[in-house]
Amino acid sequence: MENTCIKCNETKDVSLFVKDNRIKKGISNMCKICRHTYYKKYFKENKEVISENHKKFIAKNPECDRKYKKKYRLIHSDIERDYFKKSVEKLKDFYIKRNLKSKGFSKEQITPELIEVQRIIIKTKRLCKTSKI
Repeated sequence: MENTCIKCNETKDVSLFVKDNRIKKGISNMCKICRHTYYKKYFKENKEVISENHKKFIAKNPECDRKYKKKYRLIHSDIERDYFKKSVEKLKDFYIKRNLKSKGFSKEQITPELIEVQRIIIKTKRLCKTSKI
């Protein structure tokens, strides 16, 4: 069975069209390739509007957002755990510099040696918290 795409006007096999119950035939009138390019262009041109509508939806339906995030965390829990382990091991310089600035050090006083010392101090504190020493 074949269908004609309204965008490229090519007659293609039905397997190259998306199912759509709103249309009498039961399949979309645009092939998957044309549909993909159309939506890609649409989302690129209307990024702000789509983002704003999504924010409004989340504000009205916070429970829906919570369910989605909970489901995501369950599926990706091992990835998140690995990320946090790596982030504890690898403290970024900008984080340490910000930490030192909040303690009263000026930009000129912050040296690579001081950053390394602060990194060791932070790691030690975190280890003490996790091992409960």
